[in-house]
Amino acid sequence: MIPVSFLFALAGVIGQASDKLTLDDALGIAMHNAFSLRIAQSKIDKARAQERQARGVFGPSVTLNGNYTRFEGTFTGSNQGGSGGSGGSGGSFSGDQKTASVTVSQVLDLAGVNHKANHATQATRLAAEAGYGVEANNLKLNVRKAFNAVLRSEALVKVQQDALTSAKERLEKARVREKEGAIPRFDVLRFENEVQKTQQALVQAEGNLLTAKQNLNSTLSRPIETPVEAVPEGELPKVPDQSSEMVVAGIRNRPEVKQSEYTIQSLGYVAEAQRAGTLPSLIVQATHTRIIDPSPGSGDKSSTGAIVLSFPIFDSGITNAKVAAAREDQNQAKVGLEQLLLGIALEVRSAVTQAQTALEAYNVALDGETLAKEALRLAQIRYDEGAGLLIDVIQAQADLTAAQGNVQTAKYQYLDAYAALLKAIGRDDLNIAENSK
Repeated sequence: MIPVSFLFALAGVIGQASDKLTLDDALGIAMHNAFSLRIAQSKIDKARAQERQARGVFGPSVTLNGNYTRFEGTFTGSNQGGSGGSGGSGGSFSGDQKTASVTVSQVLDLAGVNHKANHATQATRLAAEAGYGVEANNLKLNVRKAFNAVLRSEALVKVQQDALTSAKERLEKARVREKEGAIPRFDVLRFENEVQKTQQALVQAEGNLLTAKQNLNSTLSRPIETPVEAVPEGELPKVPDQSSEMVVAGIRNRPEVKQSEYTIQSLGYVAEAQRAGTLPSLIVQATHTRIIDPSPGSGDKSSTGAIVLSFPIFDSGITNAKVAAAREDQNQAKVGLEQLLLGIALEVRSAVTQAQTALEAYNVALDGETLAKEALRLAQIRYDEGAGLLIDVIQAQADLTAAQGNVQTAKYQYLDAYAALLKAIGRDDLNIAENSK
């Protein structure tokens, strides 16, 4: 069943004016709405409930019981009289009995098993809280990439719009020159074809932009038709050449490391708690019973107390097998942590390399754009003077459009690589000199 609140939210965006959206705004919306974070928070709440449950065994338990019993039956008896005579008598009886009792019991943790179980639930709760950080870190990467995709698509739309404007201007000039007899009709037809091709490319770019905006809204866990006007960031961020320091920062900050460490702790306590099958246990119990409407000659209340000490002797190795299995779970988690640390180191170094490579590609693309602009200018001058070919102008314009698109693609590939680096070190900036909180 679709939540009513979602339908209202979807209806509310219809006809709404486009709102400017910065990257910080997008991150804030995602942190508030994201389904993954809501599930992660639910896991924390569940872990807290389990922690309260584990603490509950340290307190006493009180049980109130009520009992009603109905008696119906017959009895026979005999009477021996004096000499020469004997006789017998019988009868029936019926009645009911109502009792109420309250029992108070307390488990004494002689071997510390309950304490270990409690520590296990605490570590599980801390692992769940670290798991929330894992989801938040992944979410931020997805939001940054989706936001960059919108900005890249908008920039590519602008490239196609500029190309269309230039194509239309050339077409108008060609029509004037055709009337003057300076160029043949074929040149006008060719320029008209270029305008149509550029219009088609613009429509495609606008479709890509719409898809990018819908994907961003989906990443923000809000209706995909919500209007979006992404605001570009300022200057491109810089990546310091500190791979080793950033690896250390990643290991220190990444919530996956904390989650794994807490999981190992929890599994260790679980293994110790499994030893309960061979350890003594002690229960202290007291019961007070009150008989309502007692029969004549009987008491109306009673109290009993008991101390139950049990000491398992032999369980066919079941407990030892449980402990061994729990230890293997812990060993697997330790191996997983080693693998995680190695993976983080690789991820950080790869992210640094990709960011640096993307920045170089962006600088090369800028040079290519400058060259393409000059090539188009020269081709246009030669064509206008009758010394150049039409095909040179068309090719130069295509090269410029492609070069401008390459600049925008390279720019946002660098920003995506930068976002991946932030995720790799588990921070929102590259100020690795600060200790993570």
